[in-house]
Amino acid sequence: EEEEEEEEEDEQNGTAAANDKPEQTSTASGLVWTAKQLAYIARTECTQTPEAHIRRTCVFKWFAAMCKFAESPSAVRHYLGPLTDALYRTNESEESSESIKDLATQVQQVVKTLVGETEFFTAYNAARDKVVKSRLTRKRKDATESISDPVKAAQRKIHKNLKKRDQRKKKLKKYKSNSRHVHA
Repeated sequence: EEEEEEEEEDEQNGTAAANDKPEQTSTASGLVWTAKQLAYIARTECTQTPEAHIRRTCVFKWFAAMCKFAESPSAVRHYLGPLTDALYRTNESEESSESIKDLATQVQQVVKTLVGETEFFTAYNAARDKVVKSRLTRKRKDATESISDPVKAAQRKIHKNLKKRDQRKKKLKKYKSNSRHVHA
């Protein structure tokens, strides 16, 4: 009887409802954390190894599944930022394959229908602005460094050109090996 009375008092005071909310909030924050980690995996794969797409495929399929099973658009809004960051980087990457770009476009459609076009494009443009801002910051830093420390700037430029030359050699070698297999 005493337990029932305490439960009734809790319900009247609203403490029972307050006790239920942290569990829901921790689940939501756990999903947000997971979404951020998965988006990080997709972004790093896109920037470091754009020809690979297995991880991004898994991440985008997870995002699509979360959107399909979301109870409401507000549930998706919590991880819309990390999702659009990963989608933007994949869509704008020149080295990404067409299959992963198609999957990213499909995920965009799913998210867009769930949260609405205006909200999706607001988040997508925020992701684009973040990338543009970081590029501009990097360029400014490099320009400042070239004035303040020209030796270090020259070393960075030499290193960059060496990497570029190696990339060209790799690409040429790849084309030569592909052309031999085609004609043989």
